[in-house]
Amino acid sequence: MKNGVVPAIIICALALFAACAKSGKVSPAVGEATIAGDPAAVSNLVSLDEALAGAVAEFGARLGGKNQIVVAGFDTPSSELSDFLADELSAHLAAGGAFTVLERGAALDKVNDEHAFQMEGAASDESAVGIGQYLGATAAVVGAFKQYAGFNQLKLRAIDVRSSQLITLYTARIRPDDAVLASILKPLDKGAPQNGAAKPQQAGAAESALGFLNMGKELLGAERYRDAVSAFDSALAIDNNSAEAYCLRGDARSGWDDYDLTAENRYGQKPIREDYAAALRIKPDYYEAVYKWGKNACSYTDNDCAIERFTAALKIKPDYHPALLDRGYRHRNAGLEMANDRHRKAAPADFAAAFKSAMDDFTAASKAMPGDHQAMLARGRLYADMGDYDRAIADFNAALKADPKSVETLVARGDAFTCRCLQKDSSLVREQGNAHYRNLLNSGKNSDLNKAAADWKAALALTVGPNTADPNIEGDYIRYRIAGRIECTTFNDKG
Repeated sequence: MKNGVVPAIIICALALFAACAKSGKVSPAVGEATIAGDPAAVSNLVSLDEALAGAVAEFGARLGGKNQIVVAGFDTPSSELSDFLADELSAHLAAGGAFTVLERGAALDKVNDEHAFQMEGAASDESAVGIGQYLGATAAVVGAFKQYAGFNQLKLRAIDVRSSQLITLYTARIRPDDAVLASILKPLDKGAPQNGAAKPQQAGAAESALGFLNMGKELLGAERYRDAVSAFDSALAIDNNSAEAYCLRGDARSGWDDYDLTAENRYGQKPIREDYAAALRIKPDYYEAVYKWGKNACSYTDNDCAIERFTAALKIKPDYHPALLDRGYRHRNAGLEMANDRHRKAAPADFAAAFKSAMDDFTAASKAMPGDHQAMLARGRLYADMGDYDRAIADFNAALKADPKSVETLVARGDAFTCRCLQKDSSLVREQGNAHYRNLLNSGKNSDLNKAAADWKAALALTVGPNTADPNIEGDYIRYRIAGRIECTTFNDKG
């Protein structure tokens, strides 16, 4: 009996392990062994070609029929590897005959170049949808490639362009000695130092540093900020010449400070700035680090500090969408602060100039990344600040076309409809007040108010769910928004 039971148990255990390996997921135990430098702990490794063939089969099974597909971008250690993997996956998709592969070059010229995808993580679902919409694709694919001590990991996400929903997630573990990848990836233990650069690490040390770096990225993505800082500390203890590790540690420290407002637990802005400064000493053209310095290490009230950093990042990369968008926010904030200054220290021309700078940045951001609703939302709010509700509503319409479920855009458009109503009917408001507006809303005779009510209802349904919305609460919410917007304050160059 014992001789029969033991082999059966072993066979079942092996079958379960093989099933887990086939799914492409790495268990925590395997991940820990890999970072510690134990490649033997990893099984079911495949070649790059086998991984790509498996991805094509998975996408074909999930999508079915003839589909137009685009490979939107890859997050990898280098732009050369991003280009190579995108081309290889496109070739595999086209070879099977089940897909029409669309060239992404034209869309990337409009949305962003491949380097921005790789460095900033712009190969996101939202960006992939924007590229897919631009090209008229049915589905878009984004990928990520990471190196570990015992294997390489390939992750691919297929997204439905129309609904922005995830179709499938495919993961494969690739052999570290894959011949194709070996000819592209630079060996970690080779390369002579140049211009006084630090001496390269030994292969094992570099792999360990890379392992801690990737661990930190995963923890940062999971918003485990303190753990991420510890992982980046470990990476830098092994290799203190990693600009990326310094930059990401600054991100993690900033994330923790936003999460934990307890004074004694916060890192403070100084060490965050020091991390970004260290990254820039190693890599002076690291525009992401310059941008993040402005975003994370300048206080919310120090607009000048942030604008200076964003401008420096844009000198390196003029079409960098995040810097354009955030510099626009800061210019708008500066304009609003000047316009609201009770002592009128700033002349109307000063805050009008700040508004114009914000407008220019939001417009440039919308051109740098077509299909991004945030730039249209931001510009629409600025038009509303200036009392131009027709243009504000037009921008909110464009933002909702890109993201129909944006609660903040629905609320903002509802506000703009109400303020436009006030703008056209100000004498009646002065005479009859809020009751007049509620009566108009109940009568259904004012189109702008009813449009506003429809937007707020939609926003409320998205916030609390269509089946849980209390009609009385909904009515109170709508009346609250209307009452809150009776005093629509606008600023222009006339004060």
